[in-house]
Amino acid sequence: MRFFRLFFLLLGLCFADPLRASEADRAQIAMQRMEIAARQEFLGQRIATAACFATLAIDRAAQLRRIGVSLAQFEDSLDQLEHGDPTKDLPPLRGAMSLASVHETRLAWSRLHAAAEAIRNEASDQAALDRLLAAETSLAGASRSLIAVFETDLSDPDPARTRQIGAIGAQRRRGQAIVLAICRQQIAPSPDAPTLITTLTTSFEGTTFALIRGDKNLGLSPPRDTKARDALLETHYAWSDLRFLLAPAREGRVLQAIDLYDIAQGYEALLDRLDIVMAHYLEA
Repeated sequence: MRFFRLFFLLLGLCFADPLRASEADRAQIAMQRMEIAARQEFLGQRIATAACFATLAIDRAAQLRRIGVSLAQFEDSLDQLEHGDPTKDLPPLRGAMSLASVHETRLAWSRLHAAAEAIRNEASDQAALDRLLAAETSLAGASRSLIAVFETDLSDPDPARTRQIGAIGAQRRRGQAIVLAICRQQIAPSPDAPTLITTLTTSFEGTTFALIRGDKNLGLSPPRDTKARDALLETHYAWSDLRFLLAPAREGRVLQAIDLYDIAQGYEALLDRLDIVMAHYLEA
């Protein structure tokens, strides 16, 4: 009898291991796809802010190069997401909901691509920029919808980690909103801009500290590993540099071209740091 019990136990383990492996594989694939979708939102933000500074002729040649590189990277990421990547063991996308979400992303992407190409081809008026920013807003929403779809494929969802990833994504959007508000203020001045910039700045700073230290009210825990914590601290340092540059805009003062150049460089550094933080949380 003991022999039969042992036999069936071993038989069960033989069948259980592939099942667990399959679940682990699905989770890994879902995480890879989430990372691609998060990267797409990042690239859209980079294109939008570069287009705004290019419209103002702030380091225009570098901004246009940045747009071109980001357009190519986004196109590659869409193909990788939809058709898979054998070098990363990433299969083609399946499932009606996932394919529909990618289709929506492609539609939003086509509008952003056309608007970005117009600016690269010397369109530098407010109407051209408005079209691009509207397309980027739509694309960002599509990217977040994709992330939500892929989250459902995780075999062991972690609500705390999901909140952290969401908070980091929100930080990128706040940073972009701050810089775009400053940039657009130079194109079409608004008396509400200083208040908006101050509100967003306060929110960005508070969330940064919450991510580093944890905040029960926001449901955020401190980072679980040293790499993520170090990346958050680097983000804080980059933010401190940019925050100093934002002071004149918060006070409603007129910015000179050199001020805008410094803000453009500072924002680029901050966005790079936030991208690294997002990668650490997605890979954890």
